[in-house]
Order: sequence, then structure tokens, then C-alpha cells
Amino acid sequence: MNCDNSLRLSNQPELSKWVVADSLHRYVEIVNGNLNLPSSQLYAYPEIDMRYHPARSGIIHPDGDYGLALSYSESTKGVAFLGYDIGSGRRNQLRTEFPLVPWNNIQERDPVILQLQTSGDPEAIGYFNSIRWERLLTDWMVEWSERNGFGKIYLIPAEMNPYDEVRLSDWGKRRYNGTAKKCRFKKGSNGLYVYNRLIDCTL
Repeated sequence: MNCDNSLRLSNQPELSKWVVADSLHRYVEIVNGNLNLPSSQLYAYPEIDMRYHPARSGIIHPDGDYGLALSYSESTKGVAFLGYDIGSGRRNQLRTEFPLVPWNNIQERDPVILQLQTSGDPEAIGYFNSIRWERLLTDWMVEWSERNGFGKIYLIPAEMNPYDEVRLSDWGKRRYNGTAKKCRFKKGSNGLYVYNRLIDCTL
């Protein structure tokens, strides 16, 4: 992982929605310039509207104010989505929507991955699974965080997900907990998975 400290978005006095969205947009341009996946393209949310995105099929309601979306193709609908929150001013609302998450242990400016979800035709879903989309999007999210100087990034475990079909299922644990472990997140005493960039850069 990149441990360069040259970009310090997290130290700006106002971590506005525009600042974060602009940084995501610039990062997505970098990824797409190096993306060697057939027919796929990475998008930033909220730069796109998930309801009308041409690669969208089915229903995805973003749980956070920001996200990364990987399309399949224009001819076959499908999208893989990672949703997260950071300094959005919605923490009080998220306390209600995600009541099992220990929000008091999370700094306002720490990114929190809340959602890993796919939607689309079976062909698209099969393709996303073949490229391990959860790990791909999570790795990109970690890289974006490192590029912008965030010390920590959190990923909620399946057990803290507000949706029963995720929290109570084996596939939910594989998707959230398994992805966290494979992407070098460590489980903290508060139950959250955390990627601590400052610790990893000293190893």
C-alpha cells in the first residue's frame, strides 16, 4: 500500500461533501486509466445517481453519502457497489439506521464502509464474483484513504449490519467479515474491523 503523506485531505479545516466527492472523482479517473477489466468502469457516488445509472439494474439504496460503483457493460446491466460515510453530518441519522455500530468509538473524519452490494443480471453478478469485487472495491477504498492521508478506515462486521439477511446469514459473514480479513483489516476490541494505516506504515 502507498504510505505517501503528500496528500492530506483529512487535515483540511472543512471536510465538505464537495471536497470528498472531488477527490473521489480524481481518484476514479486514475483507476479507470489503469483498469484492465473488459467492459468495466469505476464510478464515484454521489457523482452518479444510482437510480438512473446506465449500468444499474435492480435496486441499490446507498447507505452512506459516498461510494464506489463498478459497472459491467452497457448491454448487460449490473453494478457492484461499496457505500461509506465520512464527515457527512449524518452520524446522528446513522446511529438510528445502524444502531449496533459503536459510533462513539469512531472519529467523525474516519471513513466507515457500511455497504457491499451487487445488483444486476446473472451474467453481471457472475462476472463480479469472478473478479472478487468485494476485495477489489475495498482495496480501492483503502488506497483512496491512504492517498488522502486518513489514518484509519473502518468496515462494519456482518453482526452490526441492520439488515437481517446480512447479519444472520453465512454469506453476509463471508462478504463483510471475510473481505475485511482478506484486505488486512483487524478486528478491534469494539467489534469493528479497522485498517490502521499509521501502524501498517511502521511495520
